[in-house]
Amino acid sequence: MLFFDKNTESQHNIYPNLSCYKCDILRDALPQIEVETVLADPPWYPKHMHGFMWSASKITKIGGYVLFCLPPEGTRPDVGNEISEFISYAKKIGFSLLRYTKGILSYSTPLFENNALRADGIIDIGKDWRRGDLALFYRVKKTNFARPSTFPDEEWTEVIIGDIRIRVRSSKSIEFRDPHLISVIPNDILPSVSRRDDRRKLADVWTSGNRIFACNGTNILIQILMAKSLNLSTTNSVSTFLKRDLTTEEIALVFSTSRQIDELVKCEQEEIDYYHYSN
Repeated sequence: MLFFDKNTESQHNIYPNLSCYKCDILRDALPQIEVETVLADPPWYPKHMHGFMWSASKITKIGGYVLFCLPPEGTRPDVGNEISEFISYAKKIGFSLLRYTKGILSYSTPLFENNALRADGIIDIGKDWRRGDLALFYRVKKTNFARPSTFPDEEWTEVIIGDIRIRVRSSKSIEFRDPHLISVIPNDILPSVSRRDDRRKLADVWTSGNRIFACNGTNILIQILMAKSLNLSTTNSVSTFLKRDLTTEEIALVFSTSRQIDELVKCEQEEIDYYHYSN
């Protein structure tokens, strides 16, 4: 069994015998392999679904199968039309739809979604409330359609501390700027997981618990986070990045931000332990 994902660390830790390949399915070159069965579980957005299906078409042999996870009716207003367009696309690139089963897939609610629901006043809904549809496709013929275009990939840097994932908007600045986390919404938890939510634009920092923050010095924050993930000195790491000694004021800002990170990681680790989540 081969596993492809942009992030493979957690899967490799859980399934040490799984062959994990770090690969952005929407953009990276695909391996020169041919398989009998593909299981694809893309984000539930049209460009992702089309991109995953195109990639499946490149590695599935004639007579092979693709099991494709899809969003159910009600996910958003136009999802019915999106599914119809997706099935038409799959047929165009050489697949035949054998079976479409609604609501058969059960998804474990991730921490970020659980926190978003609680922040919106929705509690005690269970850990597997979300359902998905499953489409079974049969590979009929080879085609040579161009890869679907994708939206530009946002520049984010992800750092893992314990079980906590923290994504920071990347910056090319090499100057010292205040790395403090700045609250932009009440209680810091975004009460939505929708990509249409305008409050997403406020986020320079995003955690696996769906907490968002602004930050003026994301370049320095990344150095602090990376140092903490490796149990290194935060001031030394920032100093090395800047290629100079830090001022007294800068040292104070690094220490203060480090305490913010400690509190944030402690809070989300307690949530993970309480709800028995694992990243």
